[in-house]
Amino acid sequence: MGDELIANGSSRDGDLMPAQSVVDELWTYLDTSGAQRPARLPEWEDVQELAKEYGVTL
Repeated sequence: MGDELIANGSSRDGDLMPAQSVVDELWTYLDTSGAQRPARLPEWEDVQELAKEYGVTL
């Protein structure tokens, strides 16, 4: 995720992505347990492992 998006919401190629679009994609990703995953987001299994390490329930 961090590799594709810069903090201000722009991609490496400089195209700006509206914050609402980023939030919508992330919400869909979380709501579908990763079944609908934009390429810039990690595999769901990786998210589950990281969440477990930090004691976060998904």
